Amino acid sequence: MWQASIPNTDRFVLAAYENEKVLGFVISGPSDEKHIENQDGHLWGLYIAADYGRRGIGRHLIASAAADWIAKGGTSMTIGVLAENIRARSFYEALGAKLVKLGTYEWGGFPLPDTVYIFDDLASLIP
Repeated sequence: MWQASIPNTDRFVLAAYENEKVLGFVISGPSDEKHIENQDGHLWGLYIAADYGRRGIGRHLIASAAADWIAKGGTSMTIGVLAENIRARSFYEALGAKLVKLGTYEWGGFPLPDTVYIFDDLASLIP
């Protein structure tokens, strides 16, 4: 994912570090999804190291991605998450994301129940 995203000028990539340790990252940009109404951007990846959750890192990374997308003329962003990842889903919902799709994501030949959320008020994500 990194190798494809970093040279792609359409993508926004930001990592959070402590000294030289990566604590988390976000990758965002235009969306390939065409069937979700009022959606033009996508959070392609958000990761926070397990030991660093609940410290505001994810909130900061999403805020930075939202600011970048607004600056590029974007109005909304979606993010996909496995349906069973209640912690991530609760986090997105607490930030104002709305559930727009329940479905199945094929990964390595395995069908996984997933969800798609939309952030349609990006300005509210920026402190």
